[in-house]
Formats: sequence, C-alpha cells, structure tokens
Amino acid sequence: MVAVESPTLLVTRILFWGVVLVGFLIGIAAFDSTLTSELVYRLFAYLPNVIAALVVLLAGNVIARFLARSVLIGAVNMNLQYARLLSTGVKWMILVLAFAMALEHLGIGGSIVHIAFGILFGGIVLSLSLAVGLGSKELVSRFARTRGDPPTAGRSRGAVPTSMSLLD
Repeated sequence: MVAVESPTLLVTRILFWGVVLVGFLIGIAAFDSTLTSELVYRLFAYLPNVIAALVVLLAGNVIARFLARSVLIGAVNMNLQYARLLSTGVKWMILVLAFAMALEHLGIGGSIVHIAFGILFGGIVLSLSLAVGLGSKELVSRFARTRGDPPTAGRSRGAVPTSMSLLD
C-alpha cells in the first residue's frame, strides 16, 4: 500500500479519480441516458450515508483513543500489571463497535453484522468473566476466612458428619 506523504498528494489523487469517474459516466451516457441518470441518482443518494459512516468512524476513533488513554492512566494509578493490554483492549472494542455501526449505516452485511458483533462481544464478555472468576478464587476464599465463617463451623476438627444434609 502506498503511503500518502502530503495533503496535496491526497487531493490530487482524489481529483484524478473524480475525473476518471466523470469520464466513465460520460462514456456510459453515450450508450443510454436513462441508465446514466439512474446511476448518478443512486450514487448521489448514497453519498450522505458514506459521509455519515465516515463521521461515525472518525468519532469512534477519537472516543476510542480518549477512553484508551483514560483506562491506561487509571490502570497505572491502580498499579495493575497489564495496564497497557487493558487499554489496548478497550481501544479495539470501541473501534470494532464504531466499525459495526458504520457498516450498519451503510447497509452492508445486513444481519451478518449483528450476528458477528454479538458473537464477538459475547466471546469477550465470556472470556472476561472466566478470567475474573478463575482469578478471584483466592480473593473469595480470603474474604470467607476474614468473616470468621469457615466451612466447618460448629463441627470439631476431624469429626466425620453422621448425616449429610443441605442445612448443615
């Protein structure tokens, strides 16, 4: 992929492809004027959707960067070991959300975007819940010990219960 080095080069490329598109439309107009007018009408009717999708992507990028920086600062202040990973995860979740919203606005993909987005976020939530659940076993056991309610309360050590009841 060729990198754009200056804004002038970007503008000249956009103008070049605009001239090519106009030349293509003039060539189609030579065959049938109704086809060209329909094509131009659909192109200009779809243009606001493209602009709105670009605005959604731009706003999503700005929000993702802001939230990623905020999460990074908060996680570093809390002395979390994986602050950068958490920040990157938040950034990419917001970018994926913005991309899904832009595709939905453009009308691309239909229900596939909804299903893929649901599967992606469902997987992320499941993995986070497993990580928190498995990682907090020690915290839960420490919490239970500090409350003074050991699991064998009321029994002597080493005694075997004579009946198994749910109320013991």
